[in-house]
Amino acid sequence: MDYYRKAAAVFILVLTLILPVFLEQSQETAVVDLEILLEESQYLNEFSNNALSKNKNEDLNNLEKTEAEIMELVRSAVSELGKENNYSSIIIKQPLYKGGIDITLKVAEKIDQNNGAVN
Repeated sequence: MDYYRKAAAVFILVLTLILPVFLEQSQETAVVDLEILLEESQYLNEFSNNALSKNKNEDLNNLEKTEAEIMELVRSAVSELGKENNYSSIIIKQPLYKGGIDITLKVAEKIDQNNGAVN
């Protein structure tokens, strides 16, 4: 009887140590280039052009508000893509950054889908 308890304890210990290796999902870092995103997303392009034309004579507060709205749309789309594709992190492309998967076009498509822009 003692033998079975020891064998079960060893089996559970080995299973506990090995199981995470089999269940581990690969996670990757994704990168979004904001300049390309604004060019490629029809919705963001129209949104920013309309905001700029309305705010030509407006103060800096309205421009900051428009920028915040655009960033919120980007955050929302990026969050959805991150969950769907199991990205460990998604960052905005910086001049010194190297590596990562470029998901800029996927984010543009997601924003256009979520906001009803015609593709």
